[in-house]
Amino acid sequence: LLLASRAARPEGLGNAQDLVGRFLMDHPGARIAHFGPADIAKVQRRFGFFGLTEGGKTHMYMHGLALSPTLQERERLLPLPPLLQDAIRLREQAGAQSGESAANQLQIADLHSNLGVSLVGLKRFEEAEREYKAAAAVYETLEQRFGSSRALTRSKAGVLFNQARMHEMDGRIGPALQSHIAALRLRRSLRVDYPTVHEYRSTVYASRDRVVELQMKTGAFVEVLATGRYWVEDARKISEKSPKQLEYRIELLDSLHTLGHMHAMVGRPLEAEPFYREALAINSE
Repeated sequence: LLLASRAARPEGLGNAQDLVGRFLMDHPGARIAHFGPADIAKVQRRFGFFGLTEGGKTHMYMHGLALSPTLQERERLLPLPPLLQDAIRLREQAGAQSGESAANQLQIADLHSNLGVSLVGLKRFEEAEREYKAAAAVYETLEQRFGSSRALTRSKAGVLFNQARMHEMDGRIGPALQSHIAALRLRRSLRVDYPTVHEYRSTVYASRDRVVELQMKTGAFVEVLATGRYWVEDARKISEKSPKQLEYRIELLDSLHTLGHMHAMVGRPLEAEPFYREALAINSE
């Protein structure tokens, strides 16, 4: 992004010395343990993402493990925090031996997808389309062999979202809208329990906003309003489930404001008024 942002600086943002992208910064790691399928839900609840709200803003954290200072000093070790990866779910479902094959296939699919992103940047759309299709085919094969998982669903949605953005750049609004809707459905399916909503809310919102914008461009106003109503109903359900969670009230406020704005944009100010008023009432809380 820094190198591609050439409007203000021809060499890219922060790249006056031509150093952006010159050095690899990564964290070495190794797999040191695993857990069985029966423990996946427990491990995710204990070590998954969680949010703490302060001043109207939610900050995301993740539980983890750490070596004690005494052990680090005695063994002369750096702080090496064990982290849990979503892909473990797929590997554990597949079993120890075939799980390695599944992990390799996931890596191959990611390579196809990342190559597609690079080709889009070069405006080589046909080649990028082939790479995205190759990635999607690998994900489909893995799902058929080992069943669905959060890691697979998220990866499939990511490929669809990238395809949609490529179609937008290529001026193909119809295919772009179809891909965005498909990505949105997959991302919505990840909301298996509301405490994990923070993990993928930003990606769900990205898909939703693209769907709405393209629907407006194509004059699909009925679909736009249907999308807005769906989001309000969903946000209301979440807010009622956890009434003391400020972030869910803010999500409902945002959805009401968006739906009111949709009605106003299609020339229905009377229908927009109650949504604006309800959003204001929540804001006054």
